[in-house]
Amino acid sequence: MARIIGESQGLDAWLNKRHWLRKPQYQFIWDWNPRLINVGITGPVRLEWNASASIDQVAILAQPSEDLEQAEITIRAWIDWERSDRALTLHSRIVETGEESGQEITSGPGSQPCTARITLTHPRLWWPRGPGEPHLYTFEISVRDGDAVPDSTTRRIGVRRIEIDQSLHPASGRYFALRVNRRPVFCKGGNWVPPELIYSSTTREKLKALVGLAFDANFNLLRIWGEAHLPAIICSSFTTRPACLSGTTSFLPAPTIHRIPGAAPPASATLGSRAG
Repeated sequence: MARIIGESQGLDAWLNKRHWLRKPQYQFIWDWNPRLINVGITGPVRLEWNASASIDQVAILAQPSEDLEQAEITIRAWIDWERSDRALTLHSRIVETGEESGQEITSGPGSQPCTARITLTHPRLWWPRGPGEPHLYTFEISVRDGDAVPDSTTRRIGVRRIEIDQSLHPASGRYFALRVNRRPVFCKGGNWVPPELIYSSTTREKLKALVGLAFDANFNLLRIWGEAHLPAIICSSFTTRPACLSGTTSFLPAPTIHRIPGAAPPASATLGSRAG
């Protein structure tokens, strides 16, 4: 049966070009899922218009130092702008500390990337269940046109350093241990697969209930199955509550994974570190 499914998937890949489609691959048939290819728009639709400038996307990465005494915060935003006759400013502020940064935007019209940086000293760290609290910082990001603020947004992120320890074991082989903020963490978790064949029919209430079951079972890590669609509420729930996300899919935001000095190259893994 497995061989038949495998051969069918290989043939289908040539026929339906599924590898070109930005959608969960399980919809084309998997060992636990029938073929049911979702089509159409899967969420609410709105039309946004801004005569000056608007923020299209924002990504924030917190890079703690090895001694955890400070963190370099990189704020990368994509600004939609229809004019090029004057400069704009990307303004970023950490609500809890008051630290802020302003970066001038001088590019031409269209969607333009802009990067700002803030150094956070003595950061309060995010911890998974057990070692501490899942502290988050609130970032206010705005684009400024002189005294006007045509668009702004807010993000919450945790500052944490995640390492995979594959150093030599004294008996044989190598360790494979997850460290958060330089402390080893015993991982207790499960595998997340899509809760519905048509993922847009999954309600927020059901997602919250499923995440709640994971916490009731004392999970501190949830592995996102490789081709699963990951709703933002799952990232938010598992970042504001004391647990980690891991996965093997580009649908997850990917932070830096550090390697323990003297260890082998880290295994392929992606560990979520941002909250939207």
